Amino acid sequence: MVSTFEKKNSLSVKLLFGNPEITRPVEHVEHQWANAYEHFFLPRQIFGIELESKGADYQKFHYALVLQACDEGKEGVVVPGITPGAKVLVKTTKNTATKRFIKILNKILIKNLDLTKIEPENFHKLNDLLLLNMAPNFFIGELLG
Repeated sequence: MVSTFEKKNSLSVKLLFGNPEITRPVEHVEHQWANAYEHFFLPRQIFGIELESKGADYQKFHYALVLQACDEGKEGVVVPGITPGAKVLVKTTKNTATKRFIKILNKILIKNLDLTKIEPENFHKLNDLLLLNMAPNFFIGELLG
């Protein structure tokens, strides 16, 4: 399960892409939270999230992650808002890398490629390119054929 929400001047957790089996609004949340939802993914489903601090409550950060839901009974990496955890396929930890990565995802989405169907190994390649601060243009070309 992935919890997404926006807390004004504090924190935002957004689903970048994914095909959850169920999405439902969260009931009984604090009045300052907006767009609070729970997204339920099946084991091995791939999805992306964006986490960003937007105020004084947290140290400034802006991350993007591509994750794969764990198989039943398996524990993944602990990620805030994700139960019981997930396997990390791509992670960005700096604002510039996160913005660049989101642009890459948007380029792929514009070509109508389903990001949830990309093999985990290909996401690992993309993660390596991002870590090396290399342009992932040939990666996008490979995906688009």
